[in-house]
Amino acid sequence: MIIYDKDRIQRMEMAEQAESWFRKRLISSEEYVHLRSMYVGGYTDPKLLPRVGHFIFASLIVWSALGILLLAIGAGGVKACGGMAFVYGLALYGAAGMYLKENKHYRSGITHAMLFFALLCIFAGLTVMITGDQGDPVMWMVYLPASIGLVFTSIRFISSFFALLAWMCFAAFVILLLFRMGAIGKAIAPFLMMALSGGLYVFLRKKKAVKEWMLWSRLLDVLEAAAVFTF
Repeated sequence: MIIYDKDRIQRMEMAEQAESWFRKRLISSEEYVHLRSMYVGGYTDPKLLPRVGHFIFASLIVWSALGILLLAIGAGGVKACGGMAFVYGLALYGAAGMYLKENKHYRSGITHAMLFFALLCIFAGLTVMITGDQGDPVMWMVYLPASIGLVFTSIRFISSFFALLAWMCFAAFVILLLFRMGAIGKAIAPFLMMALSGGLYVFLRKKKAVKEWMLWSRLLDVLEAAAVFTF
């Protein structure tokens, strides 16, 4: 299901672990060089600052391209623009996967920007196609499919960022649903969110002990912290 090659990811993580051991002086320089030579061939994993710069740069390009397309089809009305955004998002999502496979990037700012705006266009376009320019109350229902799409993306691309967005979208869906129920919904909202956060925390703690979920360990850590924060 994941888009990455598991062997490459594991080699890259072992190389990172060797570097961490070397910095802590747990292994000698000779052992460090030997371990690095054993686990070469992984993905390119940019540092935080270049990753942020790549994200901003790619966002400008993606957003500009969408603006040109919307200007070209603007005369067709609001729903036509929504349809264009939806199709653009689907194309961008596919292009992000192709870019990652071709360039062998891991946690790339460019890929994250493409995926973020792809999902934004898909669900914003879907909302506009459903509601038009009337601001229909059904708009809040988009949060549920958005959270499902974000969960799928976070698992497929091993992304803590999209996992956190998925939990935020789901929490927003639950809260808005309860608030539409009136005074009773508002009264039980805090307790239900505590129960959901607690359930998520217990689920994540169990998954962290499962070997098959080791690739998503960072993702689970971020979600665990979010569950504690929303408890």
